[in-house]
Amino acid sequence: MLLRSKLTAWGLVALVVVAAAFELRADSPADGVPGGGFGKWRETPLGRLISGHLGRALVLRSEMEVSAEQREKIHAIMKSHRQEAAQAIRPVVEQRRKLRELVTAEKPDEAAIRAAGDALGKAIGDAAVKLSQIAGELRGVLTPEQIEKLEKFHDANEGAVDKFFDKLVSE
Repeated sequence: MLLRSKLTAWGLVALVVVAAAFELRADSPADGVPGGGFGKWRETPLGRLISGHLGRALVLRSEMEVSAEQREKIHAIMKSHRQEAAQAIRPVVEQRRKLRELVTAEKPDEAAIRAAGDALGKAIGDAAVKLSQIAGELRGVLTPEQIEKLEKFHDANEGAVDKFFDKLVSE
């Protein structure tokens, strides 16, 4: 149960980070060069947070020592649930877009923003329930040692997010 809640929490954190970073586009100037990428985004607190997550994910991938048999089982599970995962995630994407449009509107409507936020929350909850079922199947493929490494990975990411927000409010 602890792992399931951490997986759900990680998904929510990832969604928040992606939503916060939606303004970082590949067509933004990098060092004055149009179309040159994200510029110096890695030097920003958000950039460091994202880079840290990616770095920890790469380390986790090498440390997990997933066997060829496990990889095949994981692939089969993911393939068998591809449609239902997409159906669960699509409303989250749609509701996030709707909320972003309302928040960035020229004349924001507080009631509409709150309603869209509630709809996004429900979509996230529905997706989390479906994805937790898939995560349960995936967990059955992993060894206790691999699950422990995954939990440490999530703890490190949660700690980095906490540090990010602590630093954000203290500056």
